[in-house]
Amino acid sequence: LDPSPPLPSTSKAILAQTATDLTGNDGTNNPDTGAPVQYGAGPDWATGFGQVNAQAAAQLVADRNFLEDSVSDTDVTDEHIVSVVPGQQQVRVTLTWDDIAGTPNANDAAAQLVNDLDLTLVDPNGVEHDPLVLPPVTPLDCDNDATNGIQTGTCPGIDAAGQNYLGPAAEGVDRRNNIEQAVVTDPAGLPPGNWTARVSVLNDDGVTVRLPLGGTQSYSLAGVTEQRADLSVTKSDAPDPVAAGDELTYTVEVQNDGPDTAVGVVVRDTLPAGVVHVGDTGGCV
Repeated sequence: LDPSPPLPSTSKAILAQTATDLTGNDGTNNPDTGAPVQYGAGPDWATGFGQVNAQAAAQLVADRNFLEDSVSDTDVTDEHIVSVVPGQQQVRVTLTWDDIAGTPNANDAAAQLVNDLDLTLVDPNGVEHDPLVLPPVTPLDCDNDATNGIQTGTCPGIDAAGQNYLGPAAEGVDRRNNIEQAVVTDPAGLPPGNWTARVSVLNDDGVTVRLPLGGTQSYSLAGVTEQRADLSVTKSDAPDPVAAGDELTYTVEVQNDGPDTAVGVVVRDTLPAGVVHVGDTGGCV
């Protein structure tokens, strides 16, 4: 058994990130409006984030283009790198988190989210992009009985022609879901370079946070490309013990367990009082 399995939110993020978006007409008509069912780009109430693409999901895992992190009431914002190469026409990042249990509410139209994280995708020019959202499904009291709450969705025969169930989704602020996906597309090519995927629980006032109970909220992010290395340092001395005036050798070893190459690593080892640097074999200063 894996002693450190991935978070449930990680599997969700990977599958949503790599899903094949379902767009176009499925050959049926809306029974209420008679209009053809047309699936727009992005997530929608009918097809979700699209059709699972197992091969793409496995490739994303192999490429390690995902991560797990956390925010808290004292560490409110994280930023991660998303690399875009020249000529790339689309960038997509998916954020998910396993929200804590909320209080059941008889009104299905009310938001049930407790810890509310926000995803923002920022291009190298500083332009910010919000995640794709759909308007809430229109709450309708289909049976005209106020004593049993509001039924969310369609009522036979009265579905408005303009009701946006099937997209296309548009950029906006999501206060309902524990999954957010930001997608930016430009057929002419996106600005190349390092984009920033920002995850935050900080409100617009710059003070309060969307963690009503405080504490820490873990999250998963898919679509990121930042380098990750796992460094460890060991130090030994010989001889031990050493007599005053004798030569002492320190050996410092740095190991990188990956998965990526560590860049710009510097090890600082301050000599104790009474010890004078005589020489080295590793380019020390």
